[in-house]
Amino acid sequence: MDNDNMRFMGVSEVAKILGIGKSLAYEYLKSEDCPFSVIRINSRYAVPYNGFKMWYESFANGSQGTK
Repeated sequence: MDNDNMRFMGVSEVAKILGIGKSLAYEYLKSEDCPFSVIRINSRYAVPYNGFKMWYESFANGSQGTK
């Protein structure tokens, strides 16, 4: 397996990229409206980097990508 394809981000990193606080990031990741994949492991949230990056780039380019 290629470890570069298995990178995950935590809530703090997602919050920083989106320019929001951690509390709002938690709410967003928990919501049904979250447009990218989120993996919950016990009480931790992990966001696959590649999926988030594709969504973020499409959002920045004016289209709103979905899961």
